[in-house]
Amino acid sequence: VTNMDISKISSIVQTVPFHKTSSKYSFIPTTKPLKVLEDMGWYITGASQSNSKYDGYQKHLLRLQNDKYSKLTTEGVPELLMINNHMAKGRFEMMLGFYRIACSNGLIVGDTLMKDGVRHIGYTDDKVSMVVSKLSSNVDSVVNSIEKMQEQFITPTKQYEFVGDVINETLQIEVKDPACLLISRRQEDGNINNRNLWQTFNIVQENIMKGSYQTVNLQNKIRKAKMIQSIDRNVNINTGMWNVASNYIN
Repeated sequence: VTNMDISKISSIVQTVPFHKTSSKYSFIPTTKPLKVLEDMGWYITGASQSNSKYDGYQKHLLRLQNDKYSKLTTEGVPELLMINNHMAKGRFEMMLGFYRIACSNGLIVGDTLMKDGVRHIGYTDDKVSMVVSKLSSNVDSVVNSIEKMQEQFITPTKQYEFVGDVINETLQIEVKDPACLLISRRQEDGNINNRNLWQTFNIVQENIMKGSYQTVNLQNKIRKAKMIQSIDRNVNINTGMWNVASNYIN
């Protein structure tokens, strides 16, 4: 999705408040903070919205990139993510992310220093600008963490431990065969005997996001996992995975 066609996503271009919100609710169209980001050099590279019977007011997510940060690493491009809704269910959320070129994975950074927001009540463009500047100042830190993960090769045993920690932290369900989450989709991610932490992170993340595993429920029935499409689930899994991986950096 580009700046030319965000009109296809009803919640992003919404111009009126949800009819069930109170008169005290401060409606701010998403296009308003988006204009601030665009003036600061950020442009839309992706967008999505949740399924809802109240189409046009649901939670939505935008991914943005800035050419200023496009060549910090050959591995991918830092991103800024913005989440909003028009149903009085929270503030504008903004956080750092990273788009990995090799597999088109879009991860979200989990560190608490890498996310912030602006409340609808008392909204000003200056507050958005301040949050964007704060998050942008942490881009180098994100890239540095990724480089450390690339430099750190981990044994198969450690990779299995990593998978277990990710399952406990993000999925919190029983996975029938956790080892399947370590199956690589591309040659450049190496084999299990010659793999770094960054490769392991991305392999597991991609397999979880695409539902490439089976779960076992409380009745001991096996079910195929579903692709992650929920915005909340996407954020929770990605931030949780980042936190797990950060703990593995020496």
